[in-house]
Amino acid sequence: MRAAKIILSILMISAISKAWAGDGSDIPSCKGVTDVCIKTGYIFAGHPSGKGLWADCVMPLSHANPVTGVSGIDKAKAAQCMKDNVAARKKVQGLVIREIAWR
Repeated sequence: MRAAKIILSILMISAISKAWAGDGSDIPSCKGVTDVCIKTGYIFAGHPSGKGLWADCVMPLSHANPVTGVSGIDKAKAAQCMKDNVAARKKVQGLVIREIAWR
């Protein structure tokens, strides 16, 4: 039983890391948006330099704000990406809460 809890905890940590620290490429609606942002020089964890993938590119696009150097992104697709990303994070948070309650 203890081994099962340890394995489950490891899997939960892995899921949390992927959802919270990911670049969004694992979310189908975000693939095209993040690809364009990356091609124009935006990077994961680049926010302090003003080139953050999510903070400086995807989020402004999802709110229909222009982003320097990025064109050809459908505003509705960027908004859907953001919505799906939030849903994925909430799903992971729900799993974590259930895991903590299970212990």
